[in-house]
Amino acid sequence: GDSMTTIYNGVELNTGSSAPTHEMGPPSIICVGRLVSLKNVDLIIKAVLTIAQHNEVELYVLGDGPERQYLESLVPPESKGKIHFPGLSNDVVSWLQKSDIFVQFSSTEGLSRSIIEAAAAGLPSVVSDVGGNCEIVENNATGFVVPAGNLPALIDSITKLLNDRALRLKMGNKSRLRAEKLFSRRANNDRYIDLYQELLAL
Repeated sequence: GDSMTTIYNGVELNTGSSAPTHEMGPPSIICVGRLVSLKNVDLIIKAVLTIAQHNEVELYVLGDGPERQYLESLVPPESKGKIHFPGLSNDVVSWLQKSDIFVQFSSTEGLSRSIIEAAAAGLPSVVSDVGGNCEIVENNATGFVVPAGNLPALIDSITKLLNDRALRLKMGNKSRLRAEKLFSRRANNDRYIDLYQELLAL
């Protein structure tokens, strides 16, 4: 019969520094991407504002786009020191390595390069259950996959990771191993070679 083999596009993974280097100060959450409405960054900001009422936490919104002014307007003056908008960066990896938790809450997504990069940097992720997100993040193992648009579920999953450093490190380590195994360019090259050998043997 016909069989299908899925080979993901390889991503050049920078896994030089395996564990996040962020140790000082409150735990930090990062989201990376174009600031457009379907990314639902407004919900991430609302979640963090709610969490920040009872927890020490900071959020870094890396990226730019038409929603930026609106998103900045959601942050009340007393929370300006907790939610940061650094804009675009040429060195996303070093931002990831300074962070503790990666969040991506899009309402639609392909195979997200930024989640793969966050995993390679050793971060646990909280992501929406759309597109390829469920293939990158293994729920309850390398992070949490939550229903898209479900703000209470997003808050709950981020809070679990914030309150448990050991869980963050455990999930982050599994994330890194999974990214290397499934999504690194080397893993993909090996998979193509295996596939060609199988085809030649037919």
